[in-house]
Amino acid sequence: MTAITETTDAEYRERARRLALMLKLRPERHNQSVWGGAKPDNECGTAACVAGWSAILTDGLASIDADGTLTWDPDRMVRDDDTLTLWGAGPNAVIWRVEHAGRNYLGLSDDLADALFNGSNDERETVELLARIGDGRVDRFADLIDDGESLTDMLHRLLTD
Repeated sequence: MTAITETTDAEYRERARRLALMLKLRPERHNQSVWGGAKPDNECGTAACVAGWSAILTDGLASIDADGTLTWDPDRMVRDDDTLTLWGAGPNAVIWRVEHAGRNYLGLSDDLADALFNGSNDERETVELLARIGDGRVDRFADLIDDGESLTDMLHRLLTD
């Protein structure tokens, strides 16, 4: 029997750091407006938003080395419009909404995940926020200041603090 271990803050931050590095090195793999595109055997490769890549990285569907190199097997993944089948098939399959899988993979607060995964974000700003989460400049549990702050305002605040 395998023991269940809790993911540490350092592990969550390393996940964010590696994902930010991969997206900086391979910007063609980043499209903040879709959670997943074509398979990488196409000439242009797969592009996905931060939530999409985080969900794909869940349960070893993909991995990113410390140098930002992406390795993955897209044939293990079953996708739908906004869900990802992670384990199993048929009635025993575990199905997560992409944003929930992504939030869980990176260990983020709801508000920070919503700000980071927003499909209308500028991709450079999104990667910069992800890098700041990875290096500890942004708290993984950051929340909106108040109900009047928009997700875009939160993104910009976290990028200027």
